[in-house]
Amino acid sequence: MVRAHGFSWTVDTVSQLEVGRREDVTASELAALTQAFDLDFAWRWYPGDGDIQWNNITTVNRAGMRNLLGSRADSAKGRIRSDYTRADWQTLRAGATDLGVHHPPSEAELHAAETLGVPVSTIKRSAMDLWGQGLDGERDGRLGNLDRLTPRQRQARRGHVTRKLLAELAASLPKGKRR
Repeated sequence: MVRAHGFSWTVDTVSQLEVGRREDVTASELAALTQAFDLDFAWRWYPGDGDIQWNNITTVNRAGMRNLLGSRADSAKGRIRSDYTRADWQTLRAGATDLGVHHPPSEAELHAAETLGVPVSTIKRSAMDLWGQGLDGERDGRLGNLDRLTPRQRQARRGHVTRKLLAELAASLPKGKRR
């Protein structure tokens, strides 16, 4: 979970914390750990407004931080924004892997990953960052009502919208970071 927010943690990092060889944890790491372990007291550490820069990739606003850390008053507020154009390949791969295990990929996501030469989990994360929903949901929303179209017209429209979405996804990926 911590890697999904751009932290380059490994099993060794966790082990060093557990045995006391690593002496400190940053505020952003603490927030990510608090979310990962579902703790409910740390939200009081972030009063007010404004953004918190977790690292060079991820920014969260204070309402979002309180929400992440269990504030009931902020339960529907806040945002986390990850700018993957600033991520290196290892961070992209590690952070996106966490999403990939939760839901099986759709046919559209598999096609997009193959076309763009990236893992499916990168497609999932990029779609969420760009549109706030998965590739299929965005495609279907842009398609609109297809009831009056013939099957061939539906197929052509779907292909046109999908190509447009692939171009948007490609533009959002870091240059030279594809496998």
